[in-house]
Amino acid sequence: MARVALVFPFSTEPRSLGTYQAVQHAIDSCSTWIKTNVLGNFLESVDIFVYANYEDLEQAQLIKEQLTKLYNIKGYVMVNYNDLLQQIDVPESARRSVYIKQVLQPLTLRNALQYIQQHHGEYDY
Repeated sequence: MARVALVFPFSTEPRSLGTYQAVQHAIDSCSTWIKTNVLGNFLESVDIFVYANYEDLEQAQLIKEQLTKLYNIKGYVMVNYNDLLQQIDVPESARRSVYIKQVLQPLTLRNALQYIQQHHGEYDY
């Protein structure tokens, strides 16, 4: 049987959604679709991993609680946003640039995949 990992690398910050409540609402709104159209399409079990960056730890923990109630998550990693920025050596003046997201998204995915490999071994997909 193939080992399948589903990875959610994301930011818990509201940014374009505006508020943390909007983030939580979006998570709830999408959960049925994800369970039906993503998780429901796998014939075998899928291990779910979340690798989330945050600026507000308290809000990030609330989002973590919400996600762990919705999904059977095998691994959940929270990384401080500033620590993530240090990995790409971004000067303070450029930390709010629109272009940072273009670098952070693949970096977060790479970090998530490294975490999974180090702590849970290799996956087929």
